[in-house]
Amino acid sequence: MHTYGELPCPKCAYARSGLEHTRRCPECAAPGFRGDLVVSGHPETHRESRWAGWFFSGAFQLAVPIGFGLTWWLGRNHALEEPIAILGIALFLVGIAIWLYGRHRRKSATRQGVSLEQIAWDFEPDGVRVREFDAERFIPYADIVKVWPALNFAFSRKARVTLELRSESLRGGQGYPTIMISGSFGEQRAAAEAIKQRIAEAKRAP
Repeated sequence: MHTYGELPCPKCAYARSGLEHTRRCPECAAPGFRGDLVVSGHPETHRESRWAGWFFSGAFQLAVPIGFGLTWWLGRNHALEEPIAILGIALFLVGIAIWLYGRHRRKSATRQGVSLEQIAWDFEPDGVRVREFDAERFIPYADIVKVWPALNFAFSRKARVTLELRSESLRGGQGYPTIMISGSFGEQRAAAEAIKQRIAEAKRAP
């Protein structure tokens, strides 16, 4: 099996180096990897950034559509105007707190040598199993339209690889899976090429 990245456990970040790839994680008992190619990396957007984004969106929805709508409909100085404004500000502040906590957590993990590469693409015979923290999603090769690699060394020094999916397969608004691959220039290029080659071979297979 060819692997790229540190290949930590996607669930708990335990360093799996030296373990048989099919073995469960000795730390949290998460399943091992089953495919002939596994690529690990960083999620494009970390958990706390996603959560903060939801709170920012909620604050925006309260402040603009609901806040201005109520003002237009019920008139200014209505009893609901102040509670809605307070709730919107509270959601915004919670979003900032979550974002700051995530930034602190990632910096602390880096100082302690804990891997942040808690996303893995496990290329099984029938499709790609995307594992990120506790979440898992299986994407059949037939649902993959194209692989989009972008080597971004100017800002993040990571390769960004995205799987473009058929519109019918975008269930639940999950969008296009993306992985950010670390390592040397050669390692990142090799990982991106291996992903493209593996998917091309699977789609050519009868």
